[in-house]
Amino acid sequence: MKMLKELYVQILPHPIALATRLRGLHLIDVSIPEKRLVETLKKFPMLDELEISRCTHVYQYNIVERVGKACPQLKSFIFDNAAYVPSLLECNDVAALAIAKHFKQLRRLRLFANRLTSIGLFAIIDNCLDLEYLDIRYCFNVNFLDGSLKNKCVRIKELRMPNDSIADYEYRFDEDVAKGSYLNLYSSDTEYYCM
Repeated sequence: MKMLKELYVQILPHPIALATRLRGLHLIDVSIPEKRLVETLKKFPMLDELEISRCTHVYQYNIVERVGKACPQLKSFIFDNAAYVPSLLECNDVAALAIAKHFKQLRRLRLFANRLTSIGLFAIIDNCLDLEYLDIRYCFNVNFLDGSLKNKCVRIKELRMPNDSIADYEYRFDEDVAKGSYLNLYSSDTEYYCM
């Protein structure tokens, strides 16, 4: 929270100049209420890259639609709140459907250990026509067995599948996540950064 307060202090003296220039915002391991996050994002209309990873008080499925309305220009979205997912075996397409509805210009999407299903992924692929990179590692509710979903993904240049290696993932976590238990993430050096 201290880091985020410092960010607010740095932004406040020059909000108009920063708001017109800020293109990317990465919030990692920050405690911020959803309402405050959305109010802050509305101040950056040109934001085209957003990462929300491991942020407490940002609940996986209600926030995505509000972020989509606040940041209509997003081209890259990382949403890794896997540390706060009690069970990956439960299905929930609310975030995926919000992405499909509000992030039409999206080119890069990472939803690590999300509870989306094939229905949610179909919606994303059908509505985010510019999508070039999709990372759905540890999204075990997505079913590629019938082939129709895999055929839809052909146009995506780089697709990271649910069972793909996580060796290059920024955070370490317990492998118990594959069994549907909680996800225990450990932070890298970065608390947050702005580009």
